[in-house]
Amino acid sequence: MEAVEKKLRIKPSKGSWKRFYRLLASSKIPWLLVFLTIALSLSGSRIGAIFPDFQRRITGGDLSTQTLLTALGIMSVSIILTAVNDWLNGYTRHLITKRLIDKIWAKILALPLSTYQKIEPKELISRTTTDTSSLSAIFITLISNVLTNSYALYLSLGYVFSYHSTLGYVLLAMIPLMLIEKLIQGRISFRFAYSQQMRLAKLTEYLSQILINIPLVKVFVKEKHEKKRGRQAIEEYNKARFKVEVLDIVFTGFDSALMTLNNILAVVIGGALVAKGEIDTGTWIAFYMYSSAVNSSVLLIAQMWPMLKQAQGAVDRITEVMENESEPYSGQPIAQNEGDLCFENVSFSYGEKAVLKNLNFCIKEGSFVAVVGASGAGKTSLLALIERFFKPQSGQITIGGQDIQDFDLQEWRSSFGYVTQEINLFSGTLRDAFTYGMDPIPDDKEILLAAKAAQLDEFIAAQADGLDTPVAEGGMTFSGGERQRFIIARVLLQQPKRLLLDEATSNLDSEAEYEVMSVLSELANNRTTICVAHRLSTVRNADQIIVLDQGEIKAVGKHAELMENCSLYRELVNVELLPETEDRNLQQISNMQEVE
Repeated sequence: MEAVEKKLRIKPSKGSWKRFYRLLASSKIPWLLVFLTIALSLSGSRIGAIFPDFQRRITGGDLSTQTLLTALGIMSVSIILTAVNDWLNGYTRHLITKRLIDKIWAKILALPLSTYQKIEPKELISRTTTDTSSLSAIFITLISNVLTNSYALYLSLGYVFSYHSTLGYVLLAMIPLMLIEKLIQGRISFRFAYSQQMRLAKLTEYLSQILINIPLVKVFVKEKHEKKRGRQAIEEYNKARFKVEVLDIVFTGFDSALMTLNNILAVVIGGALVAKGEIDTGTWIAFYMYSSAVNSSVLLIAQMWPMLKQAQGAVDRITEVMENESEPYSGQPIAQNEGDLCFENVSFSYGEKAVLKNLNFCIKEGSFVAVVGASGAGKTSLLALIERFFKPQSGQITIGGQDIQDFDLQEWRSSFGYVTQEINLFSGTLRDAFTYGMDPIPDDKEILLAAKAAQLDEFIAAQADGLDTPVAEGGMTFSGGERQRFIIARVLLQQPKRLLLDEATSNLDSEAEYEVMSVLSELANNRTTICVAHRLSTVRNADQIIVLDQGEIKAVGKHAELMENCSLYRELVNVELLPETEDRNLQQISNMQEVE
């Protein structure tokens, strides 16, 4: 939790409100509904301001049918307008929240992976839900309350000054006191509210992380440890929330004190004027009612300041997401731009840590290239650059002589079949797991053929619901090998132009690897294939082997050449790769460019 405390930023970045206004402007705010809400609120204020004056007439002895019916009509219309306005206000707020969430969610999906190194993905849950809801509420409340209560204040003061100027000045004298109180409340409440919002985000992040990784917690018997950590996170959040609640209680007390003072002044000064004969009892009663209305209007207007200060943290966090640069999806089509894939003086770093250094090599179109190296050599990072998850700090990657950054991003990534080391499946059905990301969706016959090739046919046959069998979040009810077969079957269905295989069979036993790699070898024919591997059987007959060491290329060549000329490769063969004496049947698996 100390790390959490260090991450809490109490002071928002400058210009966040301007960025928030731009966000609102681009989020298709339903201005017609907003203006209708304001119009209804103003109408309600106008009608509500008339009633005390009719009360004065009735108290003064005007009991005519017209006066009584008008007063009853005013009350009825006021009640109806309030009900309609409350419903419309809630609906408009809901619509704005929805559109804000849509906007932010679209932005989150368009962020490059590098952004997720700066902002915790699970923290974005709170930014997308809680923060947007609070901002839409303050947006509607701010516009509606300020305009409506300013108008009600103007009308009430107008009636009171028409009765007696002394009464009007008494009410005016109370306004600065109420405004000063709310200014003080706003300055104090911001720090408390921001701390609460940040701790809620961290609590949400922690809980979602543990729930996703609950099997790991149980494997290492860390329930007590996580219970302690969870209790601490919950306690920190509740402490922050309690401070906000105490602050609200304190300032609610100040509000009550000011209202009481206002009522006392209304009674004392109004009573004194009645005693002097300057106003009658009906006017005194009307003044008392107007003084309460003025007090309420001023407090509601002044409360916008602490509400704005409390919302400032949410604004800061949302604009922090929105100001990040999105991935550049637009670009040239790649259909006519085939050719060799080349790295030209490519260097890449994660922050200050250099991962790849001045890489220079070319992969011929349609060839099979293996990338080998010790753990941390930069093999997976190399594939990530090809997929354009990250951009090189220097140099460029080209295909057919053209920088891959120039191509349409979605089309570029769709041209690759990528089997990663980290294998996760979304919740849904087996059919969803096989066809995720595909358009159009393959039919069941195609799915079953791919499943058979990936050795999942028996698994599917054993399920009572077949392809409609539910899949748990992350595919956690499946073994690692089963999840890997799903990804391989997905690639077989995809039929991509190029293949990226990052330890594609790491979770399979030797027999399953032989079967699956045989299928992948057929898929790899005449396709540019880049394979990160530790098994000699996978790389031995590659057209080209790239040997990486701490982000640098140590050698490039075929297996026999490297065995003769590269000591690091020989060491990898003897230590990390499977020995050459492994089952000879596996030799044929590695020949992924075998001529038919």
